[in-house]
Amino acid sequence: MSNVEKEFTYVTTPDNKRIATWLSVPSDTRVIVVLCHGITVDSTEGGLFTNFEKTLLSNNFGVIRFDFRCHGESNGNPKDLSLYGEYLDLMSVLSYANKKWRLPFILLATSFSCSAVARNISEGKVPYRGVVLWNPVVNYQQTFLKPNTPWVESILETRKDLNLPQWAYARIPGTNYFITKRLAKEFETDKTHIILENLKHPAIGFHGNKDTKVPYRFLEEIARRNNNIEFHLLIGEGHGFKGKRDYVIGKTISWIKRVVE
Repeated sequence: MSNVEKEFTYVTTPDNKRIATWLSVPSDTRVIVVLCHGITVDSTEGGLFTNFEKTLLSNNFGVIRFDFRCHGESNGNPKDLSLYGEYLDLMSVLSYANKKWRLPFILLATSFSCSAVARNISEGKVPYRGVVLWNPVVNYQQTFLKPNTPWVESILETRKDLNLPQWAYARIPGTNYFITKRLAKEFETDKTHIILENLKHPAIGFHGNKDTKVPYRFLEEIARRNNNIEFHLLIGEGHGFKGKRDYVIGKTISWIKRVVE
């Protein structure tokens, strides 16, 4: 492996959020993989991203991890969480890295972060090679505003809580995170599924058929209509596909190698 330039910094967004960002870029890499985490975790994705980062670097790929606003070491509080805010966070990180390295990106969306990834890809402000989708939310309205999974049923049940903050639509049980009223309105008009249906970049997606948080069928249906998306349904796996992580990582690495060749 070539020499790796490592940096930790805070990237400032247009609305003045400070986004904690870890960058590791080999001197002769041809692509930077940007890892975007889910709604109730941080840039480590419970250890999955830190382990995947090591694998990416050992294959001479650059890596960026960062904490979305109100997560990890980034600032903000739960009422600041929005799809547009996450879009700004990712856009700002990409702009910073693009100015420094002038390399193309592969964006990896995990679960809730798919909207931010899809919107940034669609705008094309920096160069991209492709998209990786790990159990992504691709239809926010259908996923979060209707009781399609036990997890979402438990979220919607909290709407009965008389102690919900005024700005909250619902609480994510067992966490300090909420579906804000602003988020709920964003879900109704989000275009992630439409962007993916029309995606021109190569993409690879993985989802467990026993996922009790995010329905897999939305990505499966989109992949049937868009040949640019290579879809893998993981039989028996739940959200985060803990039993097949080595398989998913191996397939993802092989796909990245094909895309950058």
